[in-house]
Amino acid sequence: MKKIQLIIILAVFTSLSVTACKPKYNTAMQDPVSVTIAADQVINIDFDQISDDVIENLSDDAQTYAFVKDLQISGTNDPKQVNITVEIMDDVSDDAIKLFMSDVLTQISQEACVQDSRYTEPSADGLGSFYDSYAIHYEIKQGDADYENQTISAGESIPFGTVVSE
Repeated sequence: MKKIQLIIILAVFTSLSVTACKPKYNTAMQDPVSVTIAADQVINIDFDQISDDVIENLSDDAQTYAFVKDLQISGTNDPKQVNITVEIMDDVSDDAIKLFMSDVLTQISQEACVQDSRYTEPSADGLGSFYDSYAIHYEIKQGDADYENQTISAGESIPFGTVVSE
């Protein structure tokens, strides 16, 4: 019995001494590589990807925006314009529409920042810098009638407050 205990104790000490002898590598921490985009480099925004991402994000919150029947997002890089078409149910409050449009514009801006890091991200203070470069054309329909149909030039004030999505 003592031999077995002695063998076990020796095996434990041996395994501890072997694991304690690992080499230690003292390397300096390095910053991750970040890519800097030249100010004059043209980056075309992929509006199909933005549309897919925004619609997917909004579908996760379908109960909040249950009054939205259809949402289409597209855009062009020349001229720089975002196109939003929304079909809503009847009897929707102006506040609900403003909240929805604010959320859509915020998410579009966030997705544009992913594609071109030179744009500033939306915050509680504003929608970021994407709309300083891109105009917005939005059309909100209730059935066959236009509830609102407007174009906002790049850099102009946007009539919707900001909603920062996490």
